Amino acid sequence: MTNTATDLTRLPTAQRRSAWSKPVTWAIAAVFAVIVAVALAVAAAAAALVGLLVAAAALVLRLAPRRQSNGAVTLEGRRTPDGWEVEAASR
Repeated sequence: MTNTATDLTRLPTAQRRSAWSKPVTWAIAAVFAVIVAVALAVAAAAAALVGLLVAAAALVLRLAPRRQSNGAVTLEGRRTPDGWEVEAASR
């Protein structure tokens, strides 16, 4: 038996790959790259959505009418032998 390039039994183990191993490797890498690209697109869309929600909330809070206070409320507190006593007094 002669040692030819097609005689795979005499090749070292590292070179004894089948003919389809390289295309399968590229196919797996391509599928992985697509999965990573989809994951990045979903993450970017989610970040954009959260940013829009925060911006909309800030805009609504900025444009909302301010609540009018009927008067200042002052809390008055004094120390008693039993602890602190706090009363609200309107001014």
